[in-house]
Amino acid sequence: MRRLDARPVRVGAEEILAFACIRDEALRLPWFLEYHRQAGVDRFFIVDNGSRDGSTDYLLAQPDVTLYYTEDSYSSAECGLHWVNELLELFADGHWSLTLDADELLFYPGCETVALRALTQYLESVEADALQTMLLDMYSDRSIRATSYSPGEPFLNACPFFDADSYSHLPSCSVAVRGGPRERVFWRNHDWEYPAPFLPKVPLVRWRAGRVYEASTHLISDIVPAELTGALLHFKFFGDFPARAALQAERKEQFTGSRIKVSTSAWSRQCVIYSHVLSQDPELTLFYDRSVRYRDSLQLVTLGILRMPESYRVLVESGVGLTD
Repeated sequence: MRRLDARPVRVGAEEILAFACIRDEALRLPWFLEYHRQAGVDRFFIVDNGSRDGSTDYLLAQPDVTLYYTEDSYSSAECGLHWVNELLELFADGHWSLTLDADELLFYPGCETVALRALTQYLESVEADALQTMLLDMYSDRSIRATSYSPGEPFLNACPFFDADSYSHLPSCSVAVRGGPRERVFWRNHDWEYPAPFLPKVPLVRWRAGRVYEASTHLISDIVPAELTGALLHFKFFGDFPARAALQAERKEQFTGSRIKVSTSAWSRQCVIYSHVLSQDPELTLFYDRSVRYRDSLQLVTLGILRMPESYRVLVESGVGLTD
């Protein structure tokens, strides 16, 4: 992994940082960056894993991005986890740090008016050093292939729908564990030997030296999570998805009948499944009669997808102490 930009890195004491590992994300990067800038991220640290679609040049032109590059194996780096952990260790000690994929946006109760810095101040006030979230898959009312999206457009313009039910929970976890449209469409009624995607993530953490993510951002030890929860709105299902899934499946997997024979990572296993199901129904849509159109973050609280304790609700409704 080598640094590509030559800009000096002087991280201010109160800066909120974001970290990501990407490959060929030119379609999503403009809004991914802009959304999180508006939310309150001060600086981005990004690892580009061999992009060929112009992502590298685009990121080099961004004044708030520190860019690293590698063509080493993504799978051998545990889906980029080793690279991101290295950057967190170098730059994030003492900082609130957000670790994301380029198709994820952080939402939390009141995020339309509550800046990210105000959220972190609240977390500190309740002696929490992490925000738990669930992946909330977003989709359109058209087929996946017909879901058009233009760079820089808000993701919700293209994919405003989600599943409000069909999630499973564990008593030990404050957010849904599995379910949603991926399980409903790609796993249900199929005899796969691997389970549907695991939904909990811990993307926002007050970092300290020696801390590491252990399985993407799904697992991190020695944290004190808040009772408040958030969601990573997940925008994987634009029109480019079938080709991306097929490419990954062809690159990494062998498929025989209804069983996966060889796998190198959870994402690769999933891509074999996505590609197979899409090949059976090229006009596949995730939309169904119980799909819900996203309105705002408090809608997710009402539906039971997000958890908002009374201490936070009072602050959101009063606006006291929640300005950036």
